[in-house]
Amino acid sequence: MQAIATVSKDTLKYARGTARNLVEAYRLVAHRGVAAERRAVSAGIGFVGNRLGTDGQVLAGLGRMNRDVTGFAGTVVDGVAEQATAVVDGVARVTGQMVVSGLGALPRRARPVVETVALPVARPVRSLSVRAEGASKQLLKLVSPKSRAKTATKRTVRKATKRTRRTR
Repeated sequence: MQAIATVSKDTLKYARGTARNLVEAYRLVAHRGVAAERRAVSAGIGFVGNRLGTDGQVLAGLGRMNRDVTGFAGTVVDGVAEQATAVVDGVARVTGQMVVSGLGALPRRARPVVETVALPVARPVRSLSVRAEGASKQLLKLVSPKSRAKTATKRTVRKATKRTRRTR
């Protein structure tokens, strides 16, 4: 039989993993947005420059400014992601210590009662946290640059459509 402390530690571990995966997914998607903005502004600068016959130095300066601003935005995204990860790790550490110290502070006679009452609740919560971490890993795979090329093929879409038709 598992102890409530073990189940609680496992739950915290999976919840921490979920939060870290979500922060990393945010970082990847935010960088993709910054890159899209950089390309859009660059295209706009080129279009306006050609349309209005703007001086090449002005256009070059606007291009540099666009690179600097989007570079700064990327740095901010990384900084926010690092801070969020540090917060997640800190909360997980403190919460884990609170669980262990809280359970250790219980009188010896009260521990079996707490185990009897808390374990039926803690096990499904741990199960949900395992599933949430699995879903966050899938999300992270979906937004990672390596997997994007694989998911966008026509073959994948056709296979999914055929599977859906079969299950109906």
